[in-house]
Amino acid sequence: MADQKKWFKVWTTILLDPHHMNMSLQNVGRWTRLGALMVSQGDNGKLSLTPPAKAFCLAMECDTFEGAIDALKVLPNVQIEEGKFDNGETTVSILNWFKYQVDSTGYERVKRSRYKRRGEESRVEQEKKREEITTGARPQKAEAAPPPKPAAPYQIPDKIKDPVGNLVIAYKLFKKIPKDDRAWDKVHFGRSKHSTKALLEICGTHDAAVDAIADISAGLEAKGLDWTIETILKHAHDWKRKRGLRNAELENGTGISMATKSRLGLTSANPRGGGLVPAGASFAGVRDMPIAQPRAKADDGSSNTNDGGAL
Repeated sequence: MADQKKWFKVWTTILLDPHHMNMSLQNVGRWTRLGALMVSQGDNGKLSLTPPAKAFCLAMECDTFEGAIDALKVLPNVQIEEGKFDNGETTVSILNWFKYQVDSTGYERVKRSRYKRRGEESRVEQEKKREEITTGARPQKAEAAPPPKPAAPYQIPDKIKDPVGNLVIAYKLFKKIPKDDRAWDKVHFGRSKHSTKALLEICGTHDAAVDAIADISAGLEAKGLDWTIETILKHAHDWKRKRGLRNAELENGTGISMATKSRLGLTSANPRGGGLVPAGASFAGVRDMPIAQPRAKADDGSSNTNDGGAL
């Protein structure tokens, strides 16, 4: 069945095709007329011809059918199948017919669909604006998210109830880490508690463990060495031996040494140099951390301990 279309598309790309550019104007005319015959009498790019096919010969401006077929053989993208049937019918085909003559209409359909969809979207938007003007309604803005809740006050572990955790805070202060640094706690607090627990077992008392951290870290820093709580634990036995402290003396408790207090800024006098420690020096926040004060002798000779003093 013939396509029976009213047009045959000639693409502008033929001007860039060397095969077309090499054709004579006479052959360009024949190629164009063949395309017109394809859409009017052919079927999907194929045209069946039965000799003598006078109308076809007239369109090709050839005197004989054989001469017209020979003229088509020099045209680009034209395929000829001769004598395929008993009646001598010849089939002429134009290659890539679907690409250049059929499929391109799909683009037109997509283009029209896009225009239609855009038109509908524009119409809906205009109706919304018209409704806002008529009713005075305005789109409501999304409510702002509530502000985040403030963090709870930082809790210092109690020296009596949780001496291991309290020692971690002391370690932070000696390392010049803010005692309320929660980000540090997430990474290091749990691991550090294992070492401070072992340190407390070696030293016997919380105060002695604080002195151990102070003395050992001061010696390492004087040599330009870095240290951690694990480093303190490694040197704790040697520190205990050099200090000549017996377990019984540690258990009785002698309080934190004046040197340690001076380093932490807990006393105004510097016992080593005789000078004054500036207000707010080193670990200003340590005043909130309860640490026992040295024992004082009462009139009756008994010992009184101020374990509740605040730093």
